[in-house]
Amino acid sequence: RPVLIRSITDASAFPIPPGGREARIGKSVIVRLMVSSEGRVTGCSVYRASPFPETDATVCQLAFEQIRFEPARDRDGNRVPAPFYYQQRFFN
Repeated sequence: RPVLIRSITDASAFPIPPGGREARIGKSVIVRLMVSSEGRVTGCSVYRASPFPETDATVCQLAFEQIRFEPARDRDGNRVPAPFYYQQRFFN
Protein backbone atom coordinates (compact mmCIF):
# COMPACT_ATOMS: atom_id res chain seq x y z
CA ARG A 1 0.00 0.00 0.00
CA PRO A 2 1.17 3.59 -0.56
CA VAL A 3 3.08 5.39 2.20
CA LEU A 4 2.09 9.01 2.90
CA ILE A 5 5.12 11.30 2.70
CA ARG A 6 3.42 14.73 2.40
CA SER A 7 -0.04 15.76 3.59
CA ILE A 8 -2.17 18.90 3.46
CA THR A 9 -0.51 21.44 5.72
CA ASP A 10 -2.24 24.76 5.04
CA ALA A 11 -5.37 24.87 7.22
CA SER A 12 -6.08 28.43 6.04
CA ALA A 13 -6.87 27.01 2.57
CA PHE A 14 -10.15 25.56 3.84
CA PRO A 15 -13.27 27.73 3.54
CA ILE A 16 -14.72 29.04 6.78
CA PRO A 17 -17.93 27.08 7.47
CA PRO A 18 -21.18 28.49 8.84
CA GLY A 19 -20.59 29.08 12.53
CA GLY A 20 -16.93 29.98 11.97
CA ARG A 21 -13.80 27.89 12.30
CA GLU A 22 -14.86 26.81 15.79
CA ALA A 23 -17.73 24.82 14.24
CA ARG A 24 -15.11 22.53 12.62
CA ILE A 25 -13.18 21.68 15.78
CA GLY A 26 -13.14 17.92 16.28
CA LYS A 27 -14.59 17.21 12.81
CA SER A 28 -12.91 15.30 9.99
CA VAL A 29 -13.45 13.91 6.52
CA ILE A 30 -12.13 10.67 5.04
CA VAL A 31 -11.41 10.60 1.32
CA ARG A 32 -10.46 7.67 -0.88
CA LEU A 33 -7.46 8.63 -2.97
CA MET A 34 -6.20 6.79 -6.00
CA VAL A 35 -2.41 6.93 -5.98
CA SER A 36 -0.41 6.47 -9.18
CA SER A 37 2.71 4.38 -9.52
CA GLU A 38 4.59 7.71 -9.34
CA GLY A 39 3.10 8.57 -5.92
CA ARG A 40 0.70 11.29 -7.11
CA VAL A 41 -3.01 11.52 -6.41
CA THR A 42 -4.98 10.73 -9.58
CA GLY A 43 -8.47 10.45 -8.10
CA CYS A 44 -10.38 11.52 -5.01
CA SER A 45 -13.84 10.78 -3.64
CA VAL A 46 -15.40 11.45 -0.26
CA TYR A 47 -15.65 8.21 1.71
CA ARG A 48 -16.95 9.61 5.02
CA ALA A 49 -18.14 13.21 4.82
CA SER A 50 -17.79 15.96 7.38
CA PRO A 51 -20.75 18.27 8.04
CA PHE A 52 -19.19 20.74 5.56
CA PRO A 53 -19.47 19.72 1.86
CA GLU A 54 -17.52 22.74 0.62
CA THR A 55 -14.63 21.89 2.92
CA ASP A 56 -14.73 18.23 1.83
CA ALA A 57 -14.46 19.31 -1.82
CA THR A 58 -11.48 21.49 -0.92
CA VAL A 59 -9.74 18.48 0.64
CA CYS A 60 -9.98 16.68 -2.70
CA GLN A 61 -8.69 19.72 -4.59
CA LEU A 62 -5.75 20.10 -2.21
CA ALA A 63 -5.03 16.37 -2.32
CA PHE A 64 -4.14 16.64 -6.02
CA GLU A 65 -1.89 19.63 -5.34
CA GLN A 66 -0.19 18.77 -2.05
CA ILE A 67 -0.39 15.11 -1.01
CA ARG A 68 2.46 12.84 -2.09
CA PHE A 69 3.23 9.17 -1.49
CA GLU A 70 5.89 6.55 -1.78
CA PRO A 71 3.93 4.33 -4.18
CA ALA A 72 2.67 0.85 -3.39
CA ARG A 73 4.73 -2.05 -4.71
CA ASP A 74 3.81 -5.48 -5.98
CA ARG A 75 5.50 -8.72 -4.87
CA ASP A 76 8.33 -8.13 -7.33
CA GLY A 77 9.00 -4.62 -6.02
CA ASN A 78 7.49 -2.82 -8.99
CA ARG A 79 5.60 0.41 -8.31
CA VAL A 80 1.85 -0.02 -8.79
CA PRO A 81 -1.22 2.23 -8.47
CA ALA A 82 -3.31 1.66 -5.35
CA PRO A 83 -6.04 3.28 -3.22
CA PHE A 84 -5.35 5.08 0.06
CA TYR A 85 -7.87 6.29 2.65
CA TYR A 86 -6.82 9.70 3.96
CA GLN A 87 -8.36 11.43 6.99
CA GLN A 88 -8.20 15.21 7.21
CA ARG A 89 -8.93 16.47 10.71
CA PHE A 90 -10.06 20.03 11.31
CA PHE A 91 -8.77 21.64 14.48
CA ASN A 92 -9.20 25.29 13.59
